[in-house]
Amino acid sequence: MSTKNRDGFFRIAGIVGLLLLLLVIAWGRNRKPDENTVASAPQSKEHDHAEPASHGEVKGKKLEHSDRELKPSGKFIAGQRRVTYEAFKFGFAPDPLIVRSNETVVLTLKSRDVTHGMLIPEIDFTTTFPAKGEATASFKAPTKPGKYPIFCSIYCGSDHGNMQGVLLVLPAEQ
Repeated sequence: MSTKNRDGFFRIAGIVGLLLLLLVIAWGRNRKPDENTVASAPQSKEHDHAEPASHGEVKGKKLEHSDRELKPSGKFIAGQRRVTYEAFKFGFAPDPLIVRSNETVVLTLKSRDVTHGMLIPEIDFTTTFPAKGEATASFKAPTKPGKYPIFCSIYCGSDHGNMQGVLLVLPAEQ
């Protein structure tokens, strides 16, 4: 093979390789989640857990009228809201986590798969779900009713950046 033919071959091989790489990237972005994942709203960029403000504009989002009809999660026992809260690739359950204003919330944390974290930036709460294990954590619900974002704070896989839930705080009972 002459030098001229060899150079042409490598140019064509390089272009074909680049096209294949672009196709693989496009396929990865457009593929649908499998049955072990939960689809969630797209996020414009990876968030920084060190900067809660970078999590977006959901901070203290007001309740809609229909939200007020919802029932709180778990059970209210001895002055505390007790909820079993699960994390999995790539979501939380129950979602939304519904509590009443100013309640003490005690979570039994369970992970269905890998280690996950839970971060509620507006109330400076963070905890860990051990892989396929169980733990307990508690926090005081915000006094202001509204919707507060919940994020996974420990990298748990390729869709970690989109793993989020909602803490829905209802007004205190009258």
